Amino acid sequence: MKRFTTEKKGQTQGEWGAVSPSPQINATTKETIKNKIIEPFMEGLKKEGINFKGTVFFGLMLTKKGPFVLEFNVRFGDPETQVILPRIENDIVPLLLSVAKGKLEGNIKISSNVAVNVVAVSRGYPGKYEKGFEINLPEPTSSNIIVFHAGTKLNEEGKLVTNGGRVLSVTALAPDVESARKEAYGFLKQIKFKGMFFRKDIAVI
Repeated sequence: MKRFTTEKKGQTQGEWGAVSPSPQINATTKETIKNKIIEPFMEGLKKEGINFKGTVFFGLMLTKKGPFVLEFNVRFGDPETQVILPRIENDIVPLLLSVAKGKLEGNIKISSNVAVNVVAVSRGYPGKYEKGFEINLPEPTSSNIIVFHAGTKLNEEGKLVTNGGRVLSVTALAPDVESARKEAYGFLKQIKFKGMFFRKDIAVI
């Protein structure tokens, strides 16, 4: 869950974690997003004669004046994808294929579980950072924990090392936000590499 302020200025740093479903989104906010953002966007595509087939990611900011658009992406976003896809219970490949063919068929079955994702970065990110530090990554003992690799690689000795600013992230699934948050941070704290850093306020309600 991202929190914004107008009091400080700096680099955009959106990829620190995510939670799904968002505790900040209620029925009223959903309806506002649908009526003021999604539907006008769809109408705009029609008016421009754009026959778009694919995925649109809406990056939004929630304010006291309502939701505002930060960006549109024609791809799945990280780490948002890493909390959405694990909650999908059926195979989405046939759905994606039907979209590509221009005819959406089937439905997505969403788990009632909450997913929380926390990203581990190299110290200095999103600015200058060092690479090549060995990662101590234990094997998850629970099927509710998923580790996503981003800036990692195997070196010449076959050891897992850091190779980017956003190194990896941990997603945990649980019946509620607090439980999922506790599991995600609990496993993340078992991972070790030099310069490892992560935010501690992801999914704080």
